[in-house]
Amino acid sequence: MLDKNDIEVIKELLKGALQTELQPIKDDIKALKADTQSLKTDTQALKADAQSLKTETQALKADTQSLKTDTQALKAGQDRHSLLLETMDKKLNTVIEGQQSQAEQIDRHFTRLNVNIKDDSSLIKSALKNVSSDVNDIKETTDRLDEENKKLGVVTGQNCVEIEYLKKLK
Repeated sequence: MLDKNDIEVIKELLKGALQTELQPIKDDIKALKADTQSLKTDTQALKADAQSLKTETQALKADTQSLKTDTQALKAGQDRHSLLLETMDKKLNTVIEGQQSQAEQIDRHFTRLNVNIKDDSSLIKSALKNVSSDVNDIKETTDRLDEENKKLGVVTGQNCVEIEYLKKLK
């Protein structure tokens, strides 16, 4: 038969065990939150970089258009510089191709990054589902132990009453 002190000790042991079991889950959740925040920050930085590259590309395209216009005016007015202008045009086309290649490469990297972020998001969702399931299992176990503890308290109370009754009969 357990007395009140024994029951309190058992309660404290169970409480300590539950807290010990829940701490890794809490730590995992904190780590997941930190990882999610890091992913958000990285995504925002990538968006800012992509916007900056778009702006620079637009400026380069505007500069390219301006150079083409200037080249046409020079060809009309100065035939003796046509050889120099052809060389400049080739270089300009090389720059445009380089910029287009750069833009395509950035698009490919951005697409891969989006896929990686989606994969990480799916992994985080899956981990959260597992953690949620584990928390539910712990809650069910705790509820069951609470019920058993209540039953134990009732039985202990009944035993005390019977002991008092037997003492009076002596």
